[in-house]
Amino acid sequence: MKTHIQTLIGVLIVALFLGSCQKELTPGETVKQWIYAVEKEDVETLMEITAIPEGTPAFSKEQWEKLIIPEVIKDIREKGGIKEISIEEEQYNNEKVAPGHAFVQHTITYNNDSKNESETISLVNQDGIWKVMME
Repeated sequence: MKTHIQTLIGVLIVALFLGSCQKELTPGETVKQWIYAVEKEDVETLMEITAIPEGTPAFSKEQWEKLIIPEVIKDIREKGGIKEISIEEEQYNNEKVAPGHAFVQHTITYNNDSKNESETISLVNQDGIWKVMME
């Protein structure tokens, strides 16, 4: 009985250790995750990694599903889906950017081989998680 309890405690300690070692995404990785979440219509992920400016009410799940995603997904579908997202520049943790903020310049290549012009997305770090700023 004592060995079962010791084994259980050992397993719990390992599980807690592995859970706490989860890698924090960089701002560029977060931008990719956010764009792919739009393509997949993954509202839960979008809600988790989107920051809303102070004083602005957060979007509800229904608003994401009925207003925001359909507008963006239409363009993605017309181009056959996303083939690749290229991160051209990430600025964070340097003298040009305020602490806890980031700017990511990226280009999306679609399956029909068209590309968006390079765009820059602003991010903010909230509780150790990079989030795309809705402006």
